[in-house]
Amino acid sequence: MALIHAPSVYDFRKRGYVHYGPISDVIPSKPIFDMYPAGFFSLVSYLEERGVKTGIFNIAAKMVNDPDVDVARLIRQIDAKVYGIDLHWLVHSHGALELAKLVKEITGRPVILGGFTATYYWREVLENYPFVDVVVLGDAVEPVLYQLLQKLEKGRLEELEEIPNVAYRADGGIKFTGLRYVPAELDDLRPKYDIVVKVMVRSGIDLSLPWSTFLKHPIAAVITYKGCVYNCLACGGPLRL
Repeated sequence: MALIHAPSVYDFRKRGYVHYGPISDVIPSKPIFDMYPAGFFSLVSYLEERGVKTGIFNIAAKMVNDPDVDVARLIRQIDAKVYGIDLHWLVHSHGALELAKLVKEITGRPVILGGFTATYYWREVLENYPFVDVVVLGDAVEPVLYQLLQKLEKGRLEELEEIPNVAYRADGGIKFTGLRYVPAELDDLRPKYDIVVKVMVRSGIDLSLPWSTFLKHPIAAVITYKGCVYNCLACGGPLRL
């Protein structure tokens, strides 16, 4: 599986100067949000431990560092059976959907969206963007994604009703299996950095950088666990869905 991160605005290189606002000041990246979610680390850790070969591809950072990069050609070089794109932050709505469209046009293979924004707007995504096959809803859904990949690998898109927390297009309509997976514990979902580094090296360091200037400013948060024991209204996380 290929995990792909898009810029907030896909065609930012053609727009010239645009004032995107100060929203990305809270993270060490450019205003086009070229930093992928930390959830990529726990996803690759969980999947790799179960025999699913994964890759991390930060297309946004590559576009920043190499203004002349041909994104379509780059996508053709990423050979995967399934492509997952994060629509986590709302500012990525344009970039994530445009990249999903490009991936579908080039590969014809299943495209999955996930993240907080995809969770909230799953119906709008599936009703209006036919190049998205499945939306995975919620946080801490590594086991859900693993189950989903087993079905998609066998070409059984019609059998997804067995899997919780997914919405997909089938039989001329949209199906939603319900938010039935809410983990009580998150101990098995913590990132394992030896696996993360292996995946980054396999994917290519220049393609898997956490953000565009990481090699110049290699700061990082050491995430010792995933989730939170509280259930605050403003965040909630996996325990609140």
